[in-house]
Amino acid sequence: MRRSAARRRTPSAPAGTTGAFDHPGTDDGIYSVSAFKQIPAFASSLPRFEDHERQEIRHSTCYMCACRCGIRVTLEDGRIRFIQGTPGHPVNNGVICAKGSAGIMKQYSRAKLRNPLRRRRDAERGEAAFEEISWDEALDELTARLAHIRATDPRKLAYFTGRDQMQALSGLWATQFGTINWAAHGGFCSVNMAAAGLYTTGHSFWEFGEPDFERTRYFMLWGVAEDHDSNPLKLGIDQLKRRGAKFVSVNPVRTGYSALADEWLPIRPGTDGLLALAMVHVLLRHELFDWDYLVRYTNAPYLVVQTPGQAGDGLFARDDEGRPLVHDLGQGALADGTASGIQPALLGAWETPDGRPAKTVMTLIAERYLDEAYGPEAVAERCGIDAARIERLALELAHVAFEEAIEIECRWTDWAGREHDSFQGRPVSMHAMRGVSAHSERVPQLPRDPSAADPARHGRRAGRAPRARPVSQDHAARCAAARRARHRASRWTRRRWASRRDRRSWSSTTPGGRCASTRRTPGRRRWRPTGPCTWWSRTRSTAIPTRSTR
Repeated sequence: MRRSAARRRTPSAPAGTTGAFDHPGTDDGIYSVSAFKQIPAFASSLPRFEDHERQEIRHSTCYMCACRCGIRVTLEDGRIRFIQGTPGHPVNNGVICAKGSAGIMKQYSRAKLRNPLRRRRDAERGEAAFEEISWDEALDELTARLAHIRATDPRKLAYFTGRDQMQALSGLWATQFGTINWAAHGGFCSVNMAAAGLYTTGHSFWEFGEPDFERTRYFMLWGVAEDHDSNPLKLGIDQLKRRGAKFVSVNPVRTGYSALADEWLPIRPGTDGLLALAMVHVLLRHELFDWDYLVRYTNAPYLVVQTPGQAGDGLFARDDEGRPLVHDLGQGALADGTASGIQPALLGAWETPDGRPAKTVMTLIAERYLDEAYGPEAVAERCGIDAARIERLALELAHVAFEEAIEIECRWTDWAGREHDSFQGRPVSMHAMRGVSAHSERVPQLPRDPSAADPARHGRRAGRAPRARPVSQDHAARCAAARRARHRASRWTRRRWASRRDRRSWSSTTPGGRCASTRRTPGRRRWRPTGPCTWWSRTRSTAIPTRSTR
């Protein structure tokens, strides 16, 4: 008998209730709510945990992280009784994490600030001795101090707003006040990632834009902790594992999501970007990128002015009307890069109408990242990942992207107003939070002790949020001993996982591993690397005639 079934099975019914525990329509003895309705005498003797007549349900959105999961809040006499996930919600589909369920403590925690605090008059700075004051007293005091600062030099004001979810409003206030010395939680977390996403992919891909888990066959997760985007990622990873897609996790420690990964890359903290560029080096060297897509939908063919030390260096070359310039292979001359129907050169160097030298964006990318400084052999020691492994991962990714491409039926209109009935999809997805941009020496420590970063699990949800208190020498010594103990436990964990690593066999000699045996699109040639950068060596001084129409 399975343990789960054994736990649900009733060993014996109470006296006078023979057969009452049989589930209607079954003969396995598993009880249900409808079964209890058949035994009012026994049910009345059970303890009553919830008075549903005094309760009401309200639906809202969780703010314990940026997922914005739907929550179902049960109120009793106007107070929160407990929090559940909203069934059918598009973000979490009823799932709720420990942080979300602990959101009740935002209202009732004993550590919650209910009035302004001011350092006591007789206390020294850093002594952590505060007293409560009224809101009127706090506003009067702040108004006087801020008026003096603004009248003398507004830039002397510096403040941090924390994770208040109102960074746009606080930033607007700082701008109106006249200071740039303000910060908020997002600036230290992942707003830089969001800005990079807006400039590259057109949207923020952390927490607000998730991978296409239904179609993905190769998934890379870059430095995401378990306390961010947890519910959507749990549901998505479950889909990936059920469909047999490969899941690669890039993280200094193998906890949480990384423990479920088919392949774990124990990267040295702070070198995520270097690993990504090494993979870019491999893809460029083997000519494994989509020429047509780069020409049609990106600014890769745009010309960039190359006049070091002079005005305009590094900017797009533009015509008299401010439109970016490209070299049209059809006309053999410079043309408007925003026009449709032209054939822009992806690689090459030309002169602008005013005589300044210029190169395409793709040429600058190739010149920089084909340098041996970004080769797997050069970055392996700094990243802590073997060179052969870096190259294999890049080739696996390219194999899935190009040899297992899918056609998605969908009516859509491109940037030039052309309508299409479908588009080609590359079933490779990546997801990152802030690992690429915010890794530091503290990162390996937080995931080892999730309770340190997760208030829902800290102190058994006692609501004892950290507050400013003096730190004694004895306390510092105890903390140091605890860190040493965690370090020893972490070493044991790494040795344990080392013996279990690579449980799923992915060939290091066949690009794509087991993906090489999956069904390929009929009529497509079998994938082969093109060799050591033959395309780049023959396009150093001239344009490659791809004839891709924009």
